[in-house]
Amino acid sequence: MQSSFSKRYKILIVLLLVGVLSVSFVVVLKRVFPPFFSYVEFLLSNFRQNNENLLVYFRSKEELHAENKALKMEVQKLKLQINELEYLRLENDVLRRYLSFKTDYGIERFIVGKVIGRSPDMWVNSFRIDVGSGDGVKKGDLVVFDGYLVGLVEMVYQNFSSVLAVSDKNFKITVRTKKTGESCLYQGFDEKTGYLKYVKPEQDVRIGDVVITDAVSPNVPVGIPVGVIKSVSQKEGEFFRTIEVSLLYRQNSLNYVMVVSR
Repeated sequence: MQSSFSKRYKILIVLLLVGVLSVSFVVVLKRVFPPFFSYVEFLLSNFRQNNENLLVYFRSKEELHAENKALKMEVQKLKLQINELEYLRLENDVLRRYLSFKTDYGIERFIVGKVIGRSPDMWVNSFRIDVGSGDGVKKGDLVVFDGYLVGLVEMVYQNFSSVLAVSDKNFKITVRTKKTGESCLYQGFDEKTGYLKYVKPEQDVRIGDVVITDAVSPNVPVGIPVGVIKSVSQKEGEFFRTIEVSLLYRQNSLNYVMVVSR
């Protein structure tokens, strides 16, 4: 027991002596070589400052990254709001044009619908709109876009309708020429072309004249443009002339259409 205490006492004494000698050695060196210690203190201070700057840098980088991420999200939200406002602006422009069209043609009632799809059948040129019998749409109603005829309602469901386009071969409607007032039967042919059928040789039909709707049914306006006469010809041996009509209808430009309801 006494031996163990003696060992601990000796170790403590040695440590104290080492500590005193170390301090004394440092004091002596500091007095003898002050520039050296000043340089060491400078290095230690600089190292501490660099560490602090490094911590600030990493902290600032994380904060900047978080701020950048938040700003990107805000930009996306603003872009979405801009797109929504642009969508509403276009919709308002369409409604204004249709109100003007309503006044010009004396239309009592109309329904605005959005084109929501096109027929997958390559042999039928038709499209769907998001209004149906629940909105007052009826079979045979005229469908107008941007002031010209684009089709007739062919099939009506509760919430949507199918429209046969003026370019389809099954589309037929009574029309007139705007300048000369000649009554004809129009029939679709392809996306850009239609024909006037059963036009007699004595009828005054001219290239460049606008083809417009005639009295299709009660309460339906007369005079809605369908197309422009592109060519007039007559094949040998045939009684009726061949009248080609260039259509105003462009399938890919349709968005909101006007259904002129009976």
